[in-house]
Amino acid sequence: MKGKLINFFVVFLCTCLALAILFFFFVSFYYNDGFTYDTWVNGVYCTGKSIDEVNDKLIQDFDIDYVTVTSNYHEEEKIYLNSIDLKVDYKKALLEVKHKQNSFGWIKKLFSFGADDLTIKPKVTFSESKLDKEVSSLDVVKEYSSDVPQIFEIRYSPDDGFYLYDATTEELNKKDVIKAIEDSFQNSFDAVLDDSLFKERKPSKEMVKTKKVWDDALKFFDLGLVYDMGNEKIPVDKPVLSKFITFDENKGDFKRNEDNSFYLNEDKMLEYIDGLCDMYDTYQKPRVIITHLGEEKTINKSTYGTKLDKKAEEAYFLSAIKDRKREIHVPTYLYEGYVRGLDDIGNTLIEVDLTRQLLYYIENGEVKMTCDVVTGKPSQGRATPEMVTYVNRKRRKTVLRGEDYASFVEYWIAIYSTTIGLHDASWQREFGGERYLTHGSRGCINMRLDDVKTLYDIVEVGLPVLVYK
Repeated sequence: MKGKLINFFVVFLCTCLALAILFFFFVSFYYNDGFTYDTWVNGVYCTGKSIDEVNDKLIQDFDIDYVTVTSNYHEEEKIYLNSIDLKVDYKKALLEVKHKQNSFGWIKKLFSFGADDLTIKPKVTFSESKLDKEVSSLDVVKEYSSDVPQIFEIRYSPDDGFYLYDATTEELNKKDVIKAIEDSFQNSFDAVLDDSLFKERKPSKEMVKTKKVWDDALKFFDLGLVYDMGNEKIPVDKPVLSKFITFDENKGDFKRNEDNSFYLNEDKMLEYIDGLCDMYDTYQKPRVIITHLGEEKTINKSTYGTKLDKKAEEAYFLSAIKDRKREIHVPTYLYEGYVRGLDDIGNTLIEVDLTRQLLYYIENGEVKMTCDVVTGKPSQGRATPEMVTYVNRKRRKTVLRGEDYASFVEYWIAIYSTTIGLHDASWQREFGGERYLTHGSRGCINMRLDDVKTLYDIVEVGLPVLVYK
């Protein structure tokens, strides 16, 4: 009985072993026509599948629609794959994977827990003629083609004067672009045009000549003359100097003298000085002023202001340009304001408000003194006139004389010749309000003794005075 049991067990084991061996060979022969156990290619499960089946699946999963073309010289462009009849095929790569597999090795992979997770690249075919056509239509290729004219010329702008217009470009060979695109088919379908592909083009003879002329112009523009107008510094720079020279487009050069220096148009130079004088001359011209209260006033009468010595400045400017002077020049004045600049009144001044009958002394924009006054009597034709004027003299203990009066004053601050000024008026019992309508002066500005004394001590001759309603 025991022997029969042993014989049965032996027969059972042999049978199981034979079945296992038979199963092993069956599976091995099964994998002989397909990929072995646990094989993945480009994310596709390939076990037991034929090369054609996997190839069809990989082609179906290929989802790239275009190749991108990028560079530092141009924005990104696209070439769609269907426009060049691009097709992919993985058979050759799959054959290489299959040849490396042993169909009898599946048992080892079964117990190793290590899947074959492979990445392969397809064979790419496309129409070379259509790719050539698509590359030719790329903007980056057209823009950097050797056929693109090189623009390198001297131009003029009213704001900037003469300048060098440089529209020259590097050259990009179309064959290099095609190669970069073809290389991208085996990578990420991103064709990056390296900077080294953009070659510098050889300048033409005309460009070399233009560069030499422009270098001469830059030397001419490097003058270093600056007009010191007080609050403003005006450089005689390229935009200014460009007005005085002439460029001959037919010759491709500036008009020159016999010694090869640039020909200067003196009429244009004098015109520039005329413009400078017009800009800064304010003497005896109507003014639009802004009071310290922010009120805008137009005043036609003026004895104050700035006036340049036009003849002296014309002579200086002509010689300074020709002699290439590098200096800061303060112009010569026939009349000079209390401050220099476009705003020659500044923020230290006296304001007399005829309507409010108030005088303000303003220093550096801050009101330091305010007092009541009595101005000229309008009913007798003696109203104090609106004017832009200045302190032209100061006197102590003097007699003011007219046809029918002689009045002693302790302080006299003349602001309009010798006829109108600021002074104490001991005969006035009140100041401010409407006093001027009935007891107004002959045109002067009457002040309390203490007020005019204070003002007398702080104002200088030349200080601007604004008198307005």
